[in-house]
Amino acid sequence: MFGVAIVVPFVSIVVTAVRRDRDPDTRNWWVAAAGVGLVAATFVVCVALEAAAVNKPFP
Repeated sequence: MFGVAIVVPFVSIVVTAVRRDRDPDTRNWWVAAAGVGLVAATFVVCVALEAAAVNKPFP
């Protein structure tokens, strides 16, 4: 989770910069949305794995 939260913003910035360099009029809102979705999905997986590890029900 920590690694994803550190890496995703940098990848998002690089993807946005490359897309903007190739076409200045391109829309990049989906890059940030995909990053937020990836962090959220990773959080859910981490919570599920922790719940399974301590043998308690998933919240």
